[in-house]
Amino acid sequence: MGLEVGEEGEFELEKGKRLYVKLSAVGEVDADGNRACYFKVNGQSRVIKVFDKSSNATVEQRELATKDPGSLGASINGSVVGVKVEVGDRVEVGDPIVVLNAMKMEMVEASPVAGTIKRIAVGVGDSINGGELIVEIEGEE
Repeated sequence: MGLEVGEEGEFELEKGKRLYVKLSAVGEVDADGNRACYFKVNGQSRVIKVFDKSSNATVEQRELATKDPGSLGASINGSVVGVKVEVGDRVEVGDPIVVLNAMKMEMVEASPVAGTIKRIAVGVGDSINGGELIVEIEGEE
């Protein structure tokens, strides 16, 4: 069921490869419902955040892009720093749709199809993850 604080476990990854994991401490629940868990893995300190299902926090999940050719999803995790289109705009393949910033690099997400912008699912300042919907484009028939 997991380690208790102060408990150490030994895990064999494959023959001859073992991990020794000791749970050192567990932090309080943050506003997002996560707890910081402090471990020693083979003597090296590690911290991971784990969502606490017993917390009252609600996690907002964005809609994911679909397999529809006009459904444009983010290719990377980042924040939206520019939206280059508006609903009703006509776009061609390769036209810039949004600009994402990830680790001080900017990346332009481009239109995968020619058509009309049907819906924009993000705004400037939003943080998005890879695969999450940016826009829906109604393709030409």
